[in-house]
Amino acid sequence: MQPLESLKAVIADFPGYDENLARDRSDELVRSYAGERLAEMQERLEPLDAALDDRISQLLLRTAFASQVSHKLYASSERSEVDAGPVAAADAQTIALADRAASIVAGGVGAYLDEITAVLDRRDAAMRGQPV
Repeated sequence: MQPLESLKAVIADFPGYDENLARDRSDELVRSYAGERLAEMQERLEPLDAALDDRISQLLLRTAFASQVSHKLYASSERSEVDAGPVAAADAQTIALADRAASIVAGGVGAYLDEITAVLDRRDAAMRGQPV
């Protein structure tokens, strides 16, 4: 399945990347989806070590707000300059990894947080037009 198809299969109203408003909404939907899965994982596994709780809280903030640097470049780009392929692939990876949160056990939280941080970093790089 292509990244855009997989995103639309999970997020029914996923608008895609064809125009600025659609890209803004897509960014918001992917971030909120990931944040909701993280919050559910955190709640399910409480009490967690304070350091892990703090890392989750930082990721929740990261998913709540658009990256000021990445999104500014992404949103200000002309459509012809934006290669949506890498962004769609990074978004699909973000969603797939977010879905794994439901199966994470307490002992695997640290490694999972490393993975989700890395995929969010790749997503930001794709939005900036950098190789991922």
